[in-house]
Amino acid sequence: MRRFFIWLGALGLLLATVWTIWNYIGTRELEHRIESLRESGLPTTAAELHPPPLAPEDNGAALYRAAFALIESACPDDPSLRFLVSGESKSEQTTDLSRFKRALEVVHEAAAKPGCDFGLRYEDGFSMIVDHPQQMLAVARLVATRARELLQEGRSAEAVEELRILFRVGRALSKEHTLISQVFRFNVAAQGLDILEELMPQLESARQAVEQIDVDDCRGGFGRGIQGEISGVLWLLDQEVEGGDLGGLFGSFLSGKLARPYFKTDLASLLGRLERMALASRQPYPEMLSILAEDDKRFEGEAGLYSRLIVFSVYSSVVNEARLAARAAMSRLAARIYEHRRSTGRFPEKLADLGEAGEIVDPSTGKPFLLAGDGQELRIAGGPEGNLEWRLRPLP
Repeated sequence: MRRFFIWLGALGLLLATVWTIWNYIGTRELEHRIESLRESGLPTTAAELHPPPLAPEDNGAALYRAAFALIESACPDDPSLRFLVSGESKSEQTTDLSRFKRALEVVHEAAAKPGCDFGLRYEDGFSMIVDHPQQMLAVARLVATRARELLQEGRSAEAVEELRILFRVGRALSKEHTLISQVFRFNVAAQGLDILEELMPQLESARQAVEQIDVDDCRGGFGRGIQGEISGVLWLLDQEVEGGDLGGLFGSFLSGKLARPYFKTDLASLLGRLERMALASRQPYPEMLSILAEDDKRFEGEAGLYSRLIVFSVYSSVVNEARLAARAAMSRLAARIYEHRRSTGRFPEKLADLGEAGEIVDPSTGKPFLLAGDGQELRIAGGPEGNLEWRLRPLP
């Protein structure tokens, strides 16, 4: 029995030594990662994420919230309008927007403000309340529905103005350092570009309309979102250092003392990945996509449990941003092609026929767009995966 306790004590001492060394290694890895973030010019404190102060009279956030409240109050008694708030598929019924007149007016008031700050508390890390992107998406659906209604009625000038407002709604989220805000911004931009593609053939001057609308190409959104993820991971580390309760996030065992070395080494690895993402986001899309695709594959095999709980695969978000940048460039090229069609009576056979106006390059590939079709209906093709199209329809 005595020998058993000697062996048990020796085993305990060995495990304690291993734990101590592992914890030391994890601590040093974290220190190295945080220092590397600083050297890369990336924010390492929540204070660095806050936007400059915005005067209340210049802030559209309260008006956007008010518009959402008006939308929400008008929807429950009409199933055909539920898609505005819930995101359900829109019914085939004609949507009666008369009850949303005041809501649309408030949205226009909000969009006219020079800025928008929903007062995100980045210092709360992953416990931060972020409820407004879903509300903003409901606002965007209403504006998009109104733009389509104007399009179908042939009121193209008013549809252009409504599209301008729609892209302003999306841009209201553009400076926020959260991936969820940027993903909702991408959704709003995608709605606007789809409507613009349908609207262009009706426009007297597509090029002038595109300039007026000021299409949001969503560039930089992914990078901002990743900075917020870095801040969230550093908040987790602060919670661990201060003895905060992480059990609600990871379970009591994983947030206990025994798991501290694993916690540190895993989050150090995650910070390294987030830093690589943030640095890659500064590159042109072809290089950025290549770097992140490779990193995504590597992370899939190396990611620890904490990392998987905090950050899932984000490569799709990068591709979505690149797709939107390509679609935005397509809209400018399409506008110039329509201008050529109106002035010459025919579509160009090749982009070179447009002269300098045809030199718009696909930002997602760094290569020229492709032009295909039969001369009556053309398609601009491109995108990071080569499967994006912008259809150029015959003029009315």
